[in-house]
Amino acid sequence: MLKLTGNLIAKSLIKEGEGEYGKWQLIQFIISKQHQKKKKKIVFTAIGKISKKITEIKLKDRIVVYFFPECKEYNGKFYTELKVYDVEIYVSKKKMYEYIGNKSSLDGFNNFDNQLIIKE
Repeated sequence: MLKLTGNLIAKSLIKEGEGEYGKWQLIQFIISKQHQKKKKKIVFTAIGKISKKITEIKLKDRIVVYFFPECKEYNGKFYTELKVYDVEIYVSKKKMYEYIGNKSSLDGFNNFDNQLIIKE
């Protein structure tokens, strides 16, 4: 399992079909990642429910992709595909702390000096 964070820059149309195990959906998308002052583009493949998640994400959104590489051999050559098993929108730690600090709207919980206190 690997994790990568980047900006969604392109996505293909959903490809649909039916096989011996039922209906399937597939989408390919590209994220851009800065590495050593150079922008890298990485192509991922999402299948099933994850493909629906990708269609709901807007272009240029920062996302976290959980994936695993898979290699296939064809005519003596090897081809690598990055298969996605989960995607989520990136939330920075700073924004997460702000959210936790402003959760007074949640009944019964207060955040005070990094402690969670339950009101009774």
